[in-house]
Amino acid sequence: MASFISRLEEIQDRFDDEEFDKAIIIIDELLKEHKNDVDLVQMKAYGLVQEDRIQECLCFINKLPAELKACVPEEYQYCLFSKRAFVELNHVLASVDDLSEFQHYLYSQSLYKAESFDAAAEHLQAAKALTVLDPEDEDDEELANEIIANELAITVASGCEREKLEAMRSQITSSDMFEVLFNFSTGLLDRGDLPAAKKMLQHTEEAAREILQSHDMSDREITAELFPIEMAKAVLAHTALLMGAIDGDKKASDVVQAVGETYRKAVYYGARNAHDVAVANAKVLRSMKEHGLHPKLKRKTRKNPAPKHPKAAEPDPRRWMPKSIRAMKSKTGKTSGTGAQGIEGRAEEIKTVRRDDAKMRQAMRAAKGGGRRIRR
Repeated sequence: MASFISRLEEIQDRFDDEEFDKAIIIIDELLKEHKNDVDLVQMKAYGLVQEDRIQECLCFINKLPAELKACVPEEYQYCLFSKRAFVELNHVLASVDDLSEFQHYLYSQSLYKAESFDAAAEHLQAAKALTVLDPEDEDDEELANEIIANELAITVASGCEREKLEAMRSQITSSDMFEVLFNFSTGLLDRGDLPAAKKMLQHTEEAAREILQSHDMSDREITAELFPIEMAKAVLAHTALLMGAIDGDKKASDVVQAVGETYRKAVYYGARNAHDVAVANAKVLRSMKEHGLHPKLKRKTRKNPAPKHPKAAEPDPRRWMPKSIRAMKSKTGKTSGTGAQGIEGRAEEIKTVRRDDAKMRQAMRAAKGGGRRIRR
Protein backbone atom coordinates (compact mmCIF):
# COMPACT_ATOMS: atom_id res chain seq x y z
CA MET A 1 0.00 0.00 0.00
CA ALA A 2 2.83 2.34 0.85
CA SER A 3 4.42 1.60 -2.52
CA PHE A 4 1.13 2.44 -4.29
CA ILE A 5 0.85 5.78 -2.48
CA SER A 6 4.47 6.64 -3.27
CA ARG A 7 3.83 5.90 -6.95
CA LEU A 8 0.80 8.21 -6.88
CA GLU A 9 2.97 10.94 -5.39
CA GLU A 10 5.50 10.36 -8.15
CA ILE A 11 2.74 10.75 -10.76
CA GLN A 12 1.67 14.01 -9.14
CA ASP A 13 5.24 15.28 -9.25
CA ARG A 14 5.44 14.42 -12.95
CA PHE A 15 2.23 16.35 -13.53
CA ASP A 16 3.60 19.36 -11.67
CA ASP A 17 6.71 19.27 -13.88
CA GLU A 18 4.50 18.84 -16.99
CA GLU A 19 6.16 15.51 -17.78
CA PHE A 20 2.88 13.90 -18.79
CA ASP A 21 4.42 11.20 -20.99
CA LYS A 22 6.46 9.82 -18.07
CA ALA A 23 3.43 10.01 -15.79
CA ILE A 24 1.35 8.00 -18.27
CA ILE A 25 3.97 5.22 -18.26
CA ILE A 26 3.70 4.93 -14.47
CA ILE A 27 -0.11 5.00 -14.64
CA ASP A 28 -0.15 2.15 -17.17
CA GLU A 29 1.98 0.04 -14.84
CA LEU A 30 -0.40 0.66 -11.93
CA LEU A 31 -3.52 0.01 -14.04
CA LYS A 32 -2.35 -3.55 -14.65
CA GLU A 33 -2.98 -4.28 -10.97
CA HIS A 34 -5.70 -1.69 -10.24
CA LYS A 35 -7.91 -1.69 -13.33
CA ASN A 36 -10.96 -0.12 -11.67
CA ASP A 37 -9.19 2.65 -9.77
CA VAL A 38 -11.04 5.89 -10.53
CA ASP A 39 -8.10 8.18 -9.73
CA LEU A 40 -5.78 6.33 -12.12
CA VAL A 41 -8.37 6.45 -14.91
CA GLN A 42 -8.91 10.17 -14.43
CA MET A 43 -5.19 10.90 -14.33
CA LYS A 44 -4.50 8.91 -17.49
CA ALA A 45 -7.30 10.64 -19.41
CA TYR A 46 -6.05 14.02 -18.21
CA GLY A 47 -2.46 13.20 -19.17
CA LEU A 48 -3.42 12.02 -22.66
CA VAL A 49 -5.38 15.22 -23.26
CA GLN A 50 -2.45 17.34 -22.10
CA GLU A 51 -0.15 15.39 -24.43
CA ASP A 52 -2.62 16.05 -27.29
CA ARG A 53 -3.03 12.31 -27.86
CA ILE A 54 -6.71 12.77 -28.59
CA GLN A 55 -7.37 9.60 -30.56
CA GLU A 56 -5.60 7.44 -27.98
CA CYS A 57 -7.56 9.10 -25.18
CA LEU A 58 -10.85 8.56 -27.01
CA CYS A 59 -10.08 4.86 -27.53
CA PHE A 60 -9.09 4.51 -23.87
CA ILE A 61 -12.35 6.07 -22.64
CA ASN A 62 -14.55 4.08 -25.02
CA LYS A 63 -13.07 0.81 -23.71
CA LEU A 64 -13.91 1.68 -20.10
CA PRO A 65 -16.96 0.27 -18.33
CA ALA A 66 -19.96 2.58 -18.06
CA GLU A 67 -19.33 3.43 -14.40
CA LEU A 68 -15.70 4.43 -15.09
CA LYS A 69 -16.56 6.26 -18.31
CA ALA A 70 -18.91 8.47 -16.31
CA CYS A 71 -15.94 9.59 -14.19
CA VAL A 72 -14.21 11.37 -17.10
CA PRO A 73 -17.01 13.35 -18.79
CA GLU A 74 -15.07 16.52 -19.56
CA GLU A 75 -12.11 14.66 -21.08
CA TYR A 76 -14.47 12.63 -23.27
CA GLN A 77 -16.35 15.74 -24.40
CA TYR A 78 -13.12 17.56 -25.17
CA CYS A 79 -11.97 14.62 -27.30
CA LEU A 80 -15.22 14.78 -29.27
CA PHE A 81 -14.72 18.50 -29.82
CA SER A 82 -11.12 17.99 -30.96
CA LYS A 83 -12.24 15.28 -33.40
CA ARG A 84 -14.89 17.73 -34.72
CA ALA A 85 -17.73 15.39 -33.78
CA PHE A 86 -20.00 18.35 -33.05
CA VAL A 87 -23.31 16.53 -33.57
CA GLU A 88 -22.42 13.81 -31.08
CA LEU A 89 -20.98 16.38 -28.66
CA ASN A 90 -24.15 18.48 -28.74
CA HIS A 91 -26.21 15.36 -28.08
CA VAL A 92 -24.02 14.42 -25.10
CA LEU A 93 -24.03 17.92 -23.58
CA ALA A 94 -27.77 18.32 -24.07
CA SER A 95 -28.34 15.32 -21.79
CA VAL A 96 -26.31 16.88 -18.93
CA ASP A 97 -28.46 18.61 -16.31
CA ASP A 98 -25.93 20.78 -14.49
CA LEU A 99 -23.18 21.96 -16.83
CA SER A 100 -19.86 23.11 -15.45
CA GLU A 101 -17.99 26.22 -16.52
CA PHE A 102 -15.85 24.21 -18.95
CA GLN A 103 -18.86 22.38 -20.40
CA HIS A 104 -20.74 25.65 -20.99
CA TYR A 105 -17.70 27.04 -22.77
CA LEU A 106 -17.27 23.88 -24.86
CA TYR A 107 -20.98 23.78 -25.68
CA SER A 108 -20.92 27.39 -26.90
CA GLN A 109 -18.03 26.67 -29.27
CA SER A 110 -19.74 23.55 -30.61
CA LEU A 111 -23.00 25.46 -31.19
CA TYR A 112 -21.05 28.22 -32.92
CA LYS A 113 -19.64 25.63 -35.34
CA ALA A 114 -23.22 24.50 -36.00
CA GLU A 115 -24.21 28.16 -36.64
CA SER A 116 -26.63 28.20 -33.69
CA PHE A 117 -25.45 31.65 -32.64
CA ASP A 118 -28.19 32.53 -30.14
CA ALA A 119 -27.71 29.31 -28.17
CA ALA A 120 -23.93 29.71 -28.40
CA ALA A 121 -24.13 33.22 -26.94
CA GLU A 122 -26.38 31.98 -24.12
CA HIS A 123 -23.96 29.24 -23.05
CA LEU A 124 -20.99 31.57 -23.36
CA GLN A 125 -22.64 34.05 -21.01
CA ALA A 126 -23.30 31.19 -18.57
CA ALA A 127 -19.63 30.18 -18.72
CA LYS A 128 -18.58 33.79 -18.19
CA ALA A 129 -20.84 34.07 -15.12
CA LEU A 130 -19.32 30.94 -13.57
CA THR A 131 -15.72 31.96 -14.29
CA VAL A 132 -13.78 33.56 -11.45
CA LEU A 133 -10.76 35.38 -12.87
CA ASP A 134 -7.74 36.83 -11.15
CA PRO A 135 -6.67 40.01 -13.01
CA GLU A 136 -3.04 39.51 -11.94
CA ASP A 137 -2.84 35.97 -13.31
CA GLU A 138 -1.61 35.78 -16.92
CA ASP A 139 -3.56 32.58 -17.64
CA ASP A 140 -6.79 34.12 -16.36
CA GLU A 141 -6.16 37.24 -18.42
CA GLU A 142 -5.68 35.10 -21.52
CA LEU A 143 -8.89 33.21 -20.75
CA ALA A 144 -10.79 36.49 -20.33
CA ASN A 145 -9.54 37.74 -23.70
CA GLU A 146 -10.51 34.42 -25.28
CA ILE A 147 -14.05 34.66 -23.90
CA ILE A 148 -14.38 38.22 -25.23
CA ALA A 149 -13.02 37.09 -28.59
CA ASN A 150 -15.62 34.32 -28.77
CA GLU A 151 -18.35 36.81 -27.88
CA LEU A 152 -17.15 39.03 -30.68
CA ALA A 153 -17.06 36.09 -33.09
CA ILE A 154 -20.66 35.15 -32.28
CA THR A 155 -21.73 38.79 -32.58
CA VAL A 156 -20.09 39.21 -35.97
CA ALA A 157 -21.47 35.93 -37.31
CA SER A 158 -25.01 36.73 -36.15
CA GLY A 159 -24.94 40.09 -37.97
CA CYS A 160 -25.08 42.75 -35.27
CA GLU A 161 -24.90 46.53 -35.52
CA ARG A 162 -21.54 48.18 -36.10
CA GLU A 163 -21.80 50.20 -32.86
CA LYS A 164 -22.10 47.06 -30.77
CA LEU A 165 -19.22 45.50 -32.66
CA GLU A 166 -16.97 48.50 -32.03
CA ALA A 167 -17.91 48.48 -28.33
CA MET A 168 -16.88 44.85 -27.99
CA ARG A 169 -13.68 45.35 -29.97
CA SER A 170 -12.60 48.07 -27.56
CA GLN A 171 -12.47 45.49 -24.75
CA ILE A 172 -9.72 43.49 -26.46
CA THR A 173 -6.08 44.49 -26.07
CA SER A 174 -4.14 45.51 -29.15
CA SER A 175 -1.90 42.44 -28.95
CA ASP A 176 -4.89 40.17 -29.56
CA MET A 177 -6.61 42.27 -32.22
CA PHE A 178 -4.77 40.76 -35.19
CA GLU A 179 -5.65 37.15 -34.41
CA VAL A 180 -9.23 37.94 -33.41
CA LEU A 181 -10.07 39.95 -36.50
CA PHE A 182 -8.38 37.40 -38.75
CA ASN A 183 -10.49 34.60 -37.26
CA PHE A 184 -13.63 36.65 -37.91
CA SER A 185 -12.59 37.32 -41.48
CA THR A 186 -11.95 33.68 -42.30
CA GLY A 187 -15.21 32.69 -40.61
CA LEU A 188 -17.17 35.14 -42.74
CA LEU A 189 -15.30 33.92 -45.80
CA ASP A 190 -16.20 30.31 -45.05
CA ARG A 191 -19.85 31.29 -44.79
CA GLY A 192 -19.73 33.01 -48.17
CA ASP A 193 -20.37 36.54 -46.85
CA LEU A 194 -17.84 38.11 -49.20
CA PRO A 195 -18.56 41.84 -48.64
CA ALA A 196 -18.32 41.50 -44.85
CA ALA A 197 -15.21 39.32 -45.15
CA LYS A 198 -13.56 41.85 -47.45
CA LYS A 199 -14.26 44.72 -45.04
CA MET A 200 -13.08 42.71 -42.03
CA LEU A 201 -9.88 41.69 -43.84
CA GLN A 202 -9.15 45.33 -44.53
CA HIS A 203 -9.61 46.20 -40.82
CA THR A 204 -7.44 43.20 -39.93
CA GLU A 205 -4.59 44.31 -42.17
CA GLU A 206 -4.70 47.88 -40.85
CA ALA A 207 -4.70 46.73 -37.20
CA ALA A 208 -1.95 44.15 -37.76
CA ARG A 209 0.27 46.56 -39.67
CA GLU A 210 -0.09 49.14 -36.90
CA ILE A 211 0.86 46.58 -34.26
CA LEU A 212 3.85 45.25 -36.21
CA GLN A 213 5.21 48.70 -37.06
CA SER A 214 5.26 49.55 -33.37
CA HIS A 215 7.76 46.71 -32.85
CA ASP A 216 10.38 48.26 -35.20
CA MET A 217 10.08 45.52 -37.82
CA SER A 218 11.30 45.87 -41.39
CA ASP A 219 8.91 45.96 -44.34
CA ARG A 220 9.97 42.48 -45.39
CA GLU A 221 9.36 41.07 -41.90
CA ILE A 222 5.97 42.79 -41.73
CA THR A 223 4.99 41.38 -45.11
CA ALA A 224 6.02 37.91 -43.97
CA GLU A 225 3.90 38.26 -40.82
CA LEU A 226 0.93 39.43 -42.90
CA PHE A 227 1.15 36.33 -45.09
CA PRO A 228 -2.07 34.74 -43.70
CA ILE A 229 -3.99 37.89 -44.61
CA GLU A 230 -2.56 37.82 -48.13
CA MET A 231 -3.65 34.21 -48.42
CA ALA A 232 -7.15 35.07 -47.22
CA LYS A 233 -7.34 37.93 -49.74
CA ALA A 234 -6.33 35.55 -52.51
CA VAL A 235 -8.96 33.03 -51.46
CA LEU A 236 -11.52 35.84 -51.29
CA ALA A 237 -10.74 36.92 -54.84
CA HIS A 238 -10.84 33.33 -56.06
CA THR A 239 -14.18 32.74 -54.32
CA ALA A 240 -15.58 35.93 -55.83
CA LEU A 241 -14.51 34.68 -59.25
CA LEU A 242 -16.26 31.35 -58.82
CA MET A 243 -19.42 32.95 -57.43
CA GLY A 244 -19.53 35.55 -60.16
CA ALA A 245 -19.38 38.39 -57.65
CA ILE A 246 -16.93 40.51 -59.64
CA ASP A 247 -16.97 44.30 -59.85
CA GLY A 248 -18.44 45.65 -63.04
CA ASP A 249 -15.31 47.47 -64.15
CA LYS A 250 -13.08 44.42 -63.66
CA LYS A 251 -12.66 41.46 -65.94
CA ALA A 252 -12.44 37.90 -64.76
CA SER A 253 -8.93 37.66 -66.16
CA ASP A 254 -7.80 40.64 -64.08
CA VAL A 255 -9.14 39.04 -60.91
CA VAL A 256 -7.47 35.72 -61.67
CA GLN A 257 -4.16 37.39 -62.48
CA ALA A 258 -4.37 39.31 -59.20
CA VAL A 259 -4.97 36.06 -57.32
CA GLY A 260 -1.95 34.45 -58.95
CA GLU A 261 0.21 37.48 -58.19
CA THR A 262 -0.87 37.41 -54.55
CA TYR A 263 0.11 33.77 -54.25
CA ARG A 264 3.50 34.43 -55.82
CA LYS A 265 4.16 37.23 -53.34
CA ALA A 266 3.08 35.01 -50.48
CA VAL A 267 5.43 32.24 -51.56
CA TYR A 268 8.30 34.71 -52.08
CA TYR A 269 8.01 36.13 -48.58
CA GLY A 270 7.91 32.67 -47.06
CA ALA A 271 4.81 30.60 -46.55
CA ARG A 272 4.21 29.08 -43.16
CA ASN A 273 2.39 26.18 -44.71
CA ALA A 274 3.64 25.28 -48.18
CA HIS A 275 0.90 22.66 -48.61
CA ASP A 276 -1.86 25.27 -48.27
CA VAL A 277 -0.14 27.48 -50.83
CA ALA A 278 0.18 24.61 -53.29
CA VAL A 279 -3.45 23.58 -52.90
CA ALA A 280 -4.76 27.12 -53.25
CA ASN A 281 -2.49 27.86 -56.20
CA ALA A 282 -3.70 24.70 -57.94
CA LYS A 283 -7.28 25.88 -57.50
CA VAL A 284 -6.45 29.22 -59.11
CA LEU A 285 -4.67 27.62 -62.04
CA ARG A 286 -7.52 25.18 -62.55
CA SER A 287 -9.99 28.06 -62.56
CA MET A 288 -7.89 29.93 -65.09
CA LYS A 289 -7.82 26.86 -67.31
CA GLU A 290 -11.58 26.36 -67.04
CA HIS A 291 -12.28 29.97 -68.01
CA GLY A 292 -9.64 29.93 -70.76
CA LEU A 293 -7.88 32.98 -69.33
CA HIS A 294 -4.29 31.73 -69.33
CA PRO A 295 -2.75 31.15 -72.77
CA LYS A 296 -0.30 28.53 -71.52
CA LEU A 297 -3.05 26.53 -69.85
CA LYS A 298 -5.53 26.50 -72.70
CA ARG A 299 -6.43 23.11 -74.05
CA LYS A 300 -4.29 22.43 -77.10
CA THR A 301 -5.84 20.72 -80.12
CA ARG A 302 -3.41 18.27 -81.68
CA LYS A 303 -3.39 18.24 -85.43
CA ASN A 304 -3.24 14.91 -87.21
CA PRO A 305 0.30 14.51 -88.57
CA ALA A 306 0.49 14.64 -92.34
CA PRO A 307 1.54 11.31 -93.91
CA LYS A 308 5.12 11.19 -95.10
CA HIS A 309 4.05 9.65 -98.41
CA PRO A 310 0.56 9.91 -99.88
CA LYS A 311 -1.27 6.61 -100.10
CA ALA A 312 -1.84 7.02 -103.83
CA ALA A 313 1.85 7.66 -104.56
CA GLU A 314 4.49 5.11 -105.49
CA PRO A 315 6.16 3.16 -102.64
CA ASP A 316 9.00 4.86 -100.82
CA PRO A 317 12.25 4.14 -102.74
CA ARG A 318 14.09 3.76 -99.43
CA ARG A 319 11.61 1.30 -97.98
CA TRP A 320 13.74 -1.83 -98.55
CA MET A 321 17.08 -0.33 -97.64
CA PRO A 322 18.75 -1.26 -94.37
CA LYS A 323 18.24 1.18 -91.50
CA SER A 324 21.91 2.18 -91.44
CA ILE A 325 21.83 3.08 -95.14
CA ARG A 326 18.59 5.02 -94.76
CA ALA A 327 20.05 7.04 -91.89
CA MET A 328 23.26 7.68 -93.83
CA LYS A 329 21.33 8.79 -96.88
CA SER A 330 19.18 11.20 -94.88
CA LYS A 331 22.29 12.74 -93.31
CA THR A 332 24.51 12.97 -96.38
CA GLY A 333 21.85 13.53 -99.00
CA LYS A 334 23.57 11.07 -101.31
CA THR A 335 21.79 8.35 -103.25
CA SER A 336 22.59 4.98 -101.75
CA GLY A 337 21.56 1.71 -103.33
CA THR A 338 19.77 1.01 -106.56
CA GLY A 339 17.48 -1.64 -107.89
CA ALA A 340 13.84 -2.38 -108.22
CA GLN A 341 11.58 -1.10 -105.43
CA GLY A 342 8.16 -1.98 -104.22
CA ILE A 343 6.59 -5.35 -103.60
CA GLU A 344 6.57 -6.47 -107.24
CA GLY A 345 10.08 -5.21 -107.83
CA ARG A 346 11.30 -6.94 -104.72
CA ALA A 347 9.83 -10.27 -105.87
CA GLU A 348 11.48 -9.89 -109.28
CA GLU A 349 14.79 -9.10 -107.61
CA ILE A 350 14.56 -12.27 -105.52
CA LYS A 351 13.92 -14.35 -108.65
CA THR A 352 16.94 -12.79 -110.38
CA VAL A 353 19.19 -13.61 -107.45
CA ARG A 354 18.00 -17.20 -107.43
CA ARG A 355 18.69 -17.61 -111.20
CA ASP A 356 22.17 -16.15 -110.77
CA ASP A 357 22.88 -18.54 -107.91
CA ALA A 358 21.79 -21.55 -110.01
CA LYS A 359 24.05 -20.51 -112.91
CA MET A 360 26.98 -20.02 -110.49
CA ARG A 361 26.55 -23.50 -108.98
CA GLN A 362 26.37 -25.06 -112.47
CA ALA A 363 29.58 -23.29 -113.54
CA MET A 364 31.38 -24.47 -110.39
CA ARG A 365 30.41 -28.09 -111.01
CA ALA A 366 31.64 -27.85 -114.59
CA ALA A 367 34.98 -26.45 -113.46
CA LYS A 368 35.46 -29.36 -111.07
CA GLY A 369 34.60 -31.86 -113.75
CA GLY A 370 31.35 -32.55 -112.17
CA GLY A 371 29.25 -32.00 -115.26
CA ARG A 372 26.66 -34.45 -116.52
CA ARG A 373 28.03 -37.99 -116.64
CA ILE A 374 27.83 -39.90 -119.96
CA ARG A 375 26.87 -43.50 -119.48
CA ARG A 376 29.26 -45.76 -121.39
